[in-house]
Amino acid sequence: MRVMAVTCVALLTLSLAGGIALAQGGANTAVKVTVTGENFNLLGTLSKEDLATADPAYAKLNALRVTEAKDADGKDIPELKGVTLHYLPNKKGEELYANDKNVGKKVTVTGRLYKQEHVLAVESFSVSSATGTDFLELPVGSQSGKQVL
Repeated sequence: MRVMAVTCVALLTLSLAGGIALAQGGANTAVKVTVTGENFNLLGTLSKEDLATADPAYAKLNALRVTEAKDADGKDIPELKGVTLHYLPNKKGEELYANDKNVGKKVTVTGRLYKQEHVLAVESFSVSSATGTDFLELPVGSQSGKQVL
């Protein structure tokens, strides 16, 4: 009886440890994606009252609000629409996550998504103007200085 109880406890411990190891291993699995969305400043958008007293290094941290996501095969990932992804701080994504240059702009990022953590490692990206402000970039076509359609 005693041997059986010890064996059961050992099996239970092994199965629990194995389950934890699998859960942790799965959490760090990245998938290749192409994600489009709006690059925004975290503090400026979520907590303006903390922006004035924030450490300057952290005051410029940005994230990506997803409008469209596709996997490596080009299939839509609809569950990411509206989700905020945080950038993994790598060199290739520095222009997106660490300054004001691309805040408020529509960006398309190709990279690795750590889905469970909502973290995006940038491999490459492109930037277009912010949604709804394209009219600001119309050329001036007359000496009046007014934009001509």
